This record gives sequence, structure tokens and C-alpha cells, in this order.
Amino acid sequence: MYFSGNSQPPELTEKDVMNPGDEFEVFFGVHGEYASPGSEGEDQVWDFSELPYNPGFPMNFFPPNHFGAAEKYPDATTVQRFGLWDEKFYFKVTEDGLFQENFSASGRVSHGGPMEDYVFDDPLTPPLQKLKFPVTYGDIFTSESEFYQLLQLESSNKLGKRETFKDSVIVDGWGGAIITPTGTYNNA
Repeated sequence: MYFSGNSQPPELTEKDVMNPGDEFEVFFGVHGEYASPGSEGEDQVWDFSELPYNPGFPMNFFPPNHFGAAEKYPDATTVQRFGLWDEKFYFKVTEDGLFQENFSASGRVSHGGPMEDYVFDDPLTPPLQKLKFPVTYGDIFTSESEFYQLLQLESSNKLGKRETFKDSVIVDGWGGAIITPTGTYNNA
């Protein structure tokens, strides 16, 4: 979501998203379970006030060389890191759009034995376009990408699978407010 302060539909460009040094609070919920996303059109209010509040769970953005993987993703302009896990997502921001360059995850898995920790970080081919710039009310687009997920487990076992991501973006509302567990933000 983006906050504009205007009474006209906002237009987002590469200057409006994900810059190193940005930090955001994160709220989680199953889609539709805790929130009413609102109707289409102008002057909408999105009420996410019932989402569980997770203080101390920030989403931070860093320069791409902060974690030492700039050589793996040389086109990245920023890195997103979640506060509780060691998951890092590399993004390239250009005047044409916002592109996700990798998929990262961590957790625990059992492969015929005891539970083991894993972390993976694999490139998306091609990078997944999350936004097209400029983007404004009424825009619709899709993007598709895939990656080969290779889990390197502590036991030296490896598990692999190919996954495809498809994102669809529909900019169908603007102008009202976003209500979160910690406050209300007008002109969204």
C-alpha cells in the first residue's frame, strides 16, 4: 500500500518503493480472514485492524552488498530482510518496474530422519516483476518466473524441486484510508 496525500489517484514510480534504510512494520493474517479489503474505486477504506500485531518483526531494506551476496545478484539495488528469519530477498528497482531476483526461505524439515534446519536462496528466472512503473489506478499486469529450490540440509542431504511463481497485480482502489492494529493512515 502507498500513501499519497492527494485527492487524485497516485502514480508510483521507482522513487516511491524499497530504498535502503527503509523499515516497515509487518502484520500477518490469512487473506480475507482478518480483513475486509474493500471495494473497487476511489475513497476506499481497508480495515486490517484485526490482524495479529507482531511487535519487533520489522521488514528492513539494505544496500545489496550488506550481506555479501552482491556478486550473486549484481543487478540488485536493495535487499529486503525479515526480522525473525534469515530470509533475504534481492530486488532490482528501475524506471520500468520492481523486480524480485531471488526466492529465499528457512525452516525445519525431516527427510526420513530427525528434523533439520535449512536455508536456501535461489535465483528467479527471469526476475519476477512485482510492479510496472509508472503504476496507477486501473493498471493490471501479470508476471511469471521460476526457480529450482535446492535445500542443503545439515546432514549433507539435498532436496530439490522446481517451482513457478505467477503474480497478478490489479490496482483497483485508492483515496481512502488503511486501518492497522497500530494506527490509521489516510490518503492511501
